[in-house]
This record gives sequence, C-alpha cells and structure tokens, in this order.
Amino acid sequence: MSHEFPNDTESTNSFETHFVEREYIEVTGGEAEVLDIGPEKENFNIPILLAPGWAGTLELYKSAIKKLVEDNHRVVSLNHPRIGGDMEYMPTEILDGHPHEEVRKAMNLIDILDAKQIDRVDAIAHSEGAINLVIAASIYPERFRNIVLYAPAGLIGEDTFSRLLIDFTKFSLNGIDADKIIIAKKALKYIAQNPVRSFKEVHNIAHSQIHPLLHYLHDKNIGVVIMAAADDTVFPQEKMQEIVKADMIDGFLSVEGDHNDTPGPKHQYMSNAITGAEEMLTKLKTKQDLEKQPRQTNL
Repeated sequence: MSHEFPNDTESTNSFETHFVEREYIEVTGGEAEVLDIGPEKENFNIPILLAPGWAGTLELYKSAIKKLVEDNHRVVSLNHPRIGGDMEYMPTEILDGHPHEEVRKAMNLIDILDAKQIDRVDAIAHSEGAINLVIAASIYPERFRNIVLYAPAGLIGEDTFSRLLIDFTKFSLNGIDADKIIIAKKALKYIAQNPVRSFKEVHNIAHSQIHPLLHYLHDKNIGVVIMAAADDTVFPQEKMQEIVKADMIDGFLSVEGDHNDTPGPKHQYMSNAITGAEEMLTKLKTKQDLEKQPRQTNL
C-alpha cells in the first residue's frame, strides 16, 4: 500500500511507521520478508525494485529507501529467506548455465513482483544483488525497464572464493568503525541462519560472470548503467573496465565511495549511491522517451 507524506515532520514519522510494516510472501527461496512503501503519487509510472547485496537487510538500506520515498518513488525490497525453498521444480533451461543460489534469489525477486501484481519495474542492485537481478531480467526481460548496478559483483572476470573472502575481510577491517561493526554483526547473523546456503552463495558470487547477460538485456532495450565505486577493493572498477564494453550498457560511472558507499554522514548506508542511481534512472527514462519520438525530416 502507498502512503502520502504531507510535510517533512509528518513524512519522517509516516516513513518510520510504515517502514516496519512488512509482508511475508512465499517465494522460491522460502518465506521472504517484503517491504512495499511509497507515497500516494509516484514521479515514475512504475515502482523501483531494490535488490540487496549479500547479507544486506532492509534495516541496512533504510536510509537509502527513505531517500527514494522522499523523492516520491514506490520502493519494493526484501530480506531474502535463509531457510526453506525447493529448487527441484525449477525448469532445466533456467538452471542451466546460471549459479543455482543466484537463480534462487532471482526467482525470489520475480515471485515478489507476481505477488504484488507489479508488471514492470525500474531496478537498483547493490553488490551480489546485481547478479540475481540481471539473471531475473534475462529470464523475464518484459518485467524490467531500466537497471542501475552499484558496485556490482560478477563483472571482474575469473575470481576465486578465497580472493573474495580475503579482500572483503580486508575491506571490512580497514578503518573499522561503529557502522562497520553493525554491518559485520548482521553478516554474522545472516551466515548463522544457514551456513551451508551462505557458503554456496559466496562461491556463486566468486564464479559468476554476468557480462554476457548484459549484452542480452541491451538487445532487449533494457537500459543498464554501472556505478563503480572508486575505492571499492572488493570489486575494483579497473577490472570491470576490462570486461564491460560499450555495446553492453548505456553508461559506466566512476563514483566517489567504496563498496558500501560509506563516505559522508554516518548511518547513511548506500544513500549517496541511491541518489546517483536515481539520477541515472531519470536519465535513462528521458533517453528512452526521446528515442520514441518520431524523427523530423527536412523537406
């Protein structure tokens, strides 16, 4: 359900009230905790789907979601289930060639759109979310208009589980502060809920290659912009630039920040990145609208 926020004070109070209102929806991966929040009138004619990074929770993305809602967007996101779900019934053509844990999360996204009766979305993905979001869009391209990938996984070429684990640990311990401690605690909780699934997910992240799918999405006229953080040591932009080519995407931006967009005010996880992603969605829509206009010819 959408909610109207009349002024700054009432808007904050209303957001806080409705942010804790969750739905529990059966999806491919189990039972997902889903947030669907937004104003009465949206600037865009379709909602924004936010695909979280590995161990990312709705609480971590709260400030980012608030920013989108304050800018008159309806936002749909989730906490991916940690237990339950059965992949046995999945069609072979979907599972073949894709990492199974990422397919599970990709189908979670589609299942939520189905349950909410949302035909089409713009989407923003962070880190691992880029892998499962791009897989979801490649399976159901008609459900997606434009996509922005911030600090995306799956775009640095051949990788290993050990490299990913070591570099992410180094990043987490570098300049450790209260915010990183909070993130680390949530990650440990995420792992503890299903250690086996967590291990498989990290293995899938390390071995995922999504650039061929970007070609496919581009051919399907889905706008794609990559935002690579200048200080991201987990998925370095230099390696992305070796993999990503101009005919795969509509834009590649090098932006200030690190893997979790931590520069700036504390407790603003991903809010700067979301601001940039929102601007990119606007530009993609404007570009698409212009391309639809008939060309004038000089007689």
